[in-house]
Amino acid sequence: MSENQEELQEQTTETAGVQTKETVNKDKADIQEPSQENPNPENNQVQPVSEKIKSLNTILGFVAVNKPIIFDKCVKTGAVAMSIFELLKMDFDLIKSGNNKEVRLENEDLVVASYMSNIGFIGIPEYILYKQGELTEGEYDTVKQHTKLSANSASAISPVSTLAILDHHELPLAKGYNKKMTGVPRSAYVIGIADRFIGSIHMMGSLYRPANSRYDAVGNAINMFDNTSQVFSVEEINAIADLLLNINI
Repeated sequence: MSENQEELQEQTTETAGVQTKETVNKDKADIQEPSQENPNPENNQVQPVSEKIKSLNTILGFVAVNKPIIFDKCVKTGAVAMSIFELLKMDFDLIKSGNNKEVRLENEDLVVASYMSNIGFIGIPEYILYKQGELTEGEYDTVKQHTKLSANSASAISPVSTLAILDHHELPLAKGYNKKMTGVPRSAYVIGIADRFIGSIHMMGSLYRPANSRYDAVGNAINMFDNTSQVFSVEEINAIADLLLNINI
């Protein structure tokens, strides 16, 4: 590793960095700090970060300082979701909006949706987030508002990302937050799987429900997506399960 790369690595360990295919060479380079210019353009290992990703990193950096537990959930959910997108070779998603017009979410929009899907927890009262025991129906309704709050926060960076964020708690057979039968983006289902996995094994164990084992967390994440869901193939679900069982998070 060169001196420039070592310096960059030290700097990025102190900030909220988001990995995309455009910003990172997975073999050697480290995540680029939002305000950092490419220290050695000739080696082509680290590319300049887009304005969209810079804005995302700025928001995550603020959350890291002020709400570290929520930051932890945002970053871990985002990292797992992007790993699943890569596994499924989903560089983009096509979504039909309310007027039946097709909207394309590019890779960076998927990044924003993945990392900001839970940013809205900042707006949920802490007495609910840190409550010991089960939530009341009213408290659970309050928690469900985080999808709208997250979408509102993300809209300034990537308006189209809100389409995936709003539906990331929807499930097949209308068993999600809003009990939607159709029209849920595939990207929303991916983010939802990552969210339930992290919520089961990590972050939510320190909020309002106990953590689970890795095996149980994988089951909680994917058990609604059997071969009748018609969202993912059996092969895709098995591959996602294997990824979650082995991912370092």
